Amino acid sequence: MSNTKVFPDVTSIIVIAKDLVNYTKACLDSIQLSTKVPYQIVLVDNGSREAARLYYEDYVTKSKMPMSLVRSKINIGFPKAVNAALPHCVGGTICLLNNDTIVTPMWLTKLRGVAKTDPSVGIVGPMGTNVKPPQTIRWDAPKNPGFHQVSEFSSTYSALHEGCFVYTGAVV
Repeated sequence: MSNTKVFPDVTSIIVIAKDLVNYTKACLDSIQLSTKVPYQIVLVDNGSREAARLYYEDYVTKSKMPMSLVRSKINIGFPKAVNAALPHCVGGTICLLNNDTIVTPMWLTKLRGVAKTDPSVGIVGPMGTNVKPPQTIRWDAPKNPGFHQVSEFSSTYSALHEGCFVYTGAVV
């Protein structure tokens, strides 16, 4: 058991990465641009090759975001990588985020808001364009949309569906 102090209003965002530096950088940059509530990032390097490992180390060292780096010399798989990150989390809420995800403005505020609507809710997940139904959003996106195009679509979709929830048997 960790002796880390927990801050209830902070969300610990766990990002698991194995190589794929461009995806991970885009994910982390989008968190910095789009997250306005207190958070920390725990980046788990899950057995990346040396170039990616050095990049992640440098990124975390230079980052203005509250970040820590957990390293595994070998790929231990997603569940064990999450478990390795948990002792480093200081937030009262945990967010598991794939490293190929681009988050958009208000993403974490909205997820936390849904979680607070009912004390029996233990887990929430986002709608997205690349997830299984019923969390799927249809979007005829341009090829390789930029952050601003994704953000614009997300804002429009969110405004049209404000206050709507989809109850599922599983979150993906």
